[in-house]
Amino acid sequence: MKCPNCGKETEGSPLECEKCGLIFSKYEAAQRRKAETPGPITKELSHKIGRAGITYIATGIIIIFVIFAAVLFRRGPANQAAGGNSLEKSAVIAAPGAEVDVIKCLVPGKITLVDFFADWCGPCRVLSPKLEAYAASREDVFIRKVNIVSWKSAVTKQYGIGFVPNVRVYGPDGKMRGNPSANYNEITANIESCK
Repeated sequence: MKCPNCGKETEGSPLECEKCGLIFSKYEAAQRRKAETPGPITKELSHKIGRAGITYIATGIIIIFVIFAAVLFRRGPANQAAGGNSLEKSAVIAAPGAEVDVIKCLVPGKITLVDFFADWCGPCRVLSPKLEAYAASREDVFIRKVNIVSWKSAVTKQYGIGFVPNVRVYGPDGKMRGNPSANYNEITANIESCK
């Protein structure tokens, strides 16, 4: 920084000239330093916000990531870790394509539909709202969903899934009723056989 009185070049942002003793205000020193150090936008930005500002921005990004992860895993592995026995009428119980122990995710003493589906499956998108409406109309019916993702995923191999939607009905005793089905009428008949 240059002293306006004697013209001596000083390093940093001193508040007093080393040669003539002229005292600068902090504001003047900051303004002169800013004017003398033109640079790329990122350098100007770092001067404006400083290290503390960069720290706050980084912290904000981390917080947003943590919230996103919490919301994402609330729908999947968190339910699996808790046994999937939350009293939500419909819940995804595993990370997409991952293996899952369906028996641990059944709602104890209730009828549980385990719906193996895929996001790309048109019939799954047609059947799912019907099943959810049916479950909503009955206090004893709950749905647990598993996204198979692809025919080569671990869960597809684990349960030998050859078609989707693939809905399995488990009675209050935890035993499967009927065969896996994609037919709404067969699924409701299997539910009725649980009484």
